[in-house]
Formats: sequence, C-alpha cells, structure tokens
Amino acid sequence: MGISAMQGYRMQAEIFRNGNTVGGTAVIVQLDGVTDDRFYNRIQRCHRLPGNKRKLGSKMTKRTWKFKKCAKLNKMDHGGYSLVELMVVVVIMVILASVSIGVYNGYVKRAKSAVAYEKGHRIAEALEICEAEYDLTGNISISRLSEISGKLMKKPNDPKSALYPYVGEDTDDCTDFTVSLKNLGDGKVKIQGFTYTSDSYEITWTNENGVQVTMN
Repeated sequence: MGISAMQGYRMQAEIFRNGNTVGGTAVIVQLDGVTDDRFYNRIQRCHRLPGNKRKLGSKMTKRTWKFKKCAKLNKMDHGGYSLVELMVVVVIMVILASVSIGVYNGYVKRAKSAVAYEKGHRIAEALEICEAEYDLTGNISISRLSEISGKLMKKPNDPKSALYPYVGEDTDDCTDFTVSLKNLGDGKVKIQGFTYTSDSYEITWTNENGVQVTMN
C-alpha cells in the first residue's frame, strides 16, 4: 500500500534520525511503490547540515579564539627579550668591560712611563749643561763642589736650583731629588748621576746605565 510523499518524508526523517539502517544502508521508504533516492539525499542533508553546523561553529569558535590567543602571545614574545638573553648580554658586557679596563690601565701605565723617560733625559741634559757651566766636569775638588752644592742639590722645581732654568716647569711633581757622587780619592769627586722621585714614579740616571724608570 502506497503512502503520501509527506508521510514518506516524515518516516524517512524519523528513521534516519534514529539511526536505523538495514545492512549498513539507511532505510529508504518506498513512495507509492517507487523508491526515490532524492528523498533520502534530501533528508540526509536536512538532518546533517543543521546539527553539524552548530557543532562546527562551536569548534571553529574555540579554534579561532585559541588561534587569536596564540597569535597574541607570539606577538608579545617577539616584542621583548627573555631573562636568559638579558643575563647573557650582561655577562658579555662584564667580560668586555674587564678586558677593556685592563687594556686601558696598561696604556695609561706605558704612557706615564714614556713621559717619565722623556723627563729623565731632559734632566740629564740639564745636569750636563750645569756641569759645563759651573766647571764641574771630570774630577771635582770637594771645596769647589761645596761652593755649588747648594744650587746643585736642590730640587729642579725650586727656583734656587741650578737646574730650574732648564727643567723647572717640567718638574712640578718632584718630591725629592738627589745627585750621586763618586769619590775618586785625593779630595776629588765626580758627578755620577741623579735620582728624581715623584708620587707615581722614580727616575734614576747614571753615566753607565742611562735613564731607568720605576713606576710606583
């Protein structure tokens, strides 16, 4: 006995919704003795789309939210540096600073030493000029040395020193100055060298060894 199309549609919808199948194939209701697959496809679409749309929409909403959240986090991550990266940078800066300070101190020490050597040579030349000027070259009698020793033994930065006209302006850091003499016997002496002392270095000059600088 045939049934109407509307009844068949409702029966197919009910069968499909309840999941009743025959041999793994959804039951197709025969309309007026004719099996129409179009009703089955229509029912399948009507049943599948609304429910799946709701589920798909819910899933897509969650996925979209997660994607936006991850994108936001990634954007935040790319906007700064991590603690480990900052610590590595700090360690590298400390190492470079320590190396630079050591190199800088070495340069400063060598520069001061070069200045001291230059000053020692100028004082030695000034002392030789004074020897020639006051007739103190070669063997000197003690009596003659006593006449000039007051000027010769004073610090070069002292205006009363015999060396002041030559190196007075360059020896303002002098704290002590000593002229060394060599006793030749028979009341004769010879100027052997000098020792110039400041707060940061000491200059020693002799005829045999020349200028030597010791940094404090």
